[in-house]
Amino acid sequence: MTYCLDANIFFTANSLYYPMDYCPAFWDMIDVNIENETVFVIEQVYQELTKGKSDVTDWIKDRKNDKFVKAFEDEEVQKEFIKIANYVQKSYKQEVAADFLSGAD
Repeated sequence: MTYCLDANIFFTANSLYYPMDYCPAFWDMIDVNIENETVFVIEQVYQELTKGKSDVTDWIKDRKNDKFVKAFEDEEVQKEFIKIANYVQKSYKQEVAADFLSGAD
């Protein structure tokens, strides 16, 4: 099975449970799963992860490759995104919708 990871996995792990300097085994496990192609992030999540400067952003930047960072820009994905965007814009206040649609989530 393959898992698509969100940015929160990395930031929360590093700040709360598995800091890189305290629990490198967690980060090694992520590396093994990247190599085995059982985990990945989409391009939009990669962009979110590489904003700013932190241990996580440096770690992520060192791992940008086709195994780990996937682009999903085909027509079917774009059609589904349009449906989601339309729903969000109709169902939520403008500022909430804009915030949601501005990030990887």
